[in-house]
Amino acid sequence: MNNALLIKLRGVIKEMISRKKLGLQFIIVVIVLATITLALFQIKVYAEGNRGINVGDYAHDFSLTNLDGEEESLSDYLGKKVAINFWAIWCPPCREGKPNLDDFHAKYDDLVVLKVKK
Repeated sequence: MNNALLIKLRGVIKEMISRKKLGLQFIIVVIVLATITLALFQIKVYAEGNRGINVGDYAHDFSLTNLDGEEESLSDYLGKKVAINFWAIWCPPCREGKPNLDDFHAKYDDLVVLKVKK
């Protein structure tokens, strides 16, 4: 935004504030409109069935490039038990948890562990 527009906008805001009654009405209208918008959005999300994932549901598919430069998708492991570990080198709890995940993976041969590093 250029300075002239900012100065004009500042003047409009000051004028609205000076008219406390109008300013309060404006704030109330904005809050009511925001509440209605949020409620309609939540109704839309609920109606579309986007309520998260429950036990037994399939996870949403996604694809990532592995260390060999090949693209892998979660759907490639359909029917298998999959654990996904999101981690980062700079994250101490992530590094501390790695041995536990490796032990868990060794204990369950049929488990696929996907490690996603940031």
